Amino acid sequence: MRVIIAIAQVLFRRRQTDGLAVALQRALRAEGHVVELTRIPYAWGEREQVLGTMLSCRLLHLPSDALIALEFPAWLLPHPNKILWLTSGQWIPEGTARDVPGAAPPQQALREVCGHAAAALIPAAARVFTVSAATSHELRRYTELGVTPLYPPLPEADTFQWGQEGATPASPLRETASDAALDYLLVPVVGGCASRIGLLLEAMAQSREPVRVRIAGRAADQSRCQRAAARLGVSERVEWLDDVAEGRLAALYASSRGVVCAHRGDAFPWVALRAMVAAKPVIACADAGAVVEMVQHERTGLLTAPAPAELAAAMDALWSGAERAAGWGDTGRAAVEALSLRWSTVAQRLLG
Repeated sequence: MRVIIAIAQVLFRRRQTDGLAVALQRALRAEGHVVELTRIPYAWGEREQVLGTMLSCRLLHLPSDALIALEFPAWLLPHPNKILWLTSGQWIPEGTARDVPGAAPPQQALREVCGHAAAALIPAAARVFTVSAATSHELRRYTELGVTPLYPPLPEADTFQWGQEGATPASPLRETASDAALDYLLVPVVGGCASRIGLLLEAMAQSREPVRVRIAGRAADQSRCQRAAARLGVSERVEWLDDVAEGRLAALYASSRGVVCAHRGDAFPWVALRAMVAAKPVIACADAGAVVEMVQHERTGLLTAPAPAELAAAMDALWSGAERAAGWGDTGRAAVEALSLRWSTVAQRLLG
């Protein structure tokens, strides 16, 4: 089957949707399909600019046996066998508009136009899936569709399952990490989400334990956050890691005491899944999005309000209770294995 995967090309941004599209392309090719990945240049801005992109998509004809669209404006493309696997339940692609500092606020009239398009075109697709329950909930607000999520496996599952040097299938990541290495909590910065490193730093200032963190990825407001860390007196307990290669990121998960999700509104559950594969407990703020769907409170980690005092208490609990945290990590690993997330299954369900 000839299949086209369509996403937005958000300029100068590295997004999770890009990784999803590449992994899906690889999975479909492994099933014997001929697959092309199409990116539609897009920037949320002036009304005329967005409407022009929408019109262009409606006039574009892409001959193929199936079209899989992952986000706006790709779901506007006409196709007799259009399949949607949506990373956002509305018309703002992951990584744009509300998440970009300084982005122009959308006009109400433009929102209404996009909303009418969503209500008409999304239910008309041959099949509709989302990447999380959070996205399904968001989608229902605009289209009244009840969509069961099709959770995406990790795009780099092999790397994260056996990512640390010396690890083998007989020696899981947690068992290969030395005790000396387990002296930090890992805080991944997720592209396209509000990182809220400021919230994390305020929580560290209130923590009773000598919690140390390593922040993997560069936050949009990192310079301001570094100044805030100095003002709060926590600079010596924070390590800033900018662009982290995939292999090193797997090792950072493996050698941590646990993972903290301070960010807000993540469409993907991947941060939690990476932690669970590495048998690490997860602390997640209640508004972290899809990450919350993977965390069982006091079984695989802790769910907390997005407030400094509550987040500080959760980090203290993880830091001081090593044996309990290790048990939560083991439970998380078993939970993610029980989900049986496989790219082959995703490919088969999308194409029917």
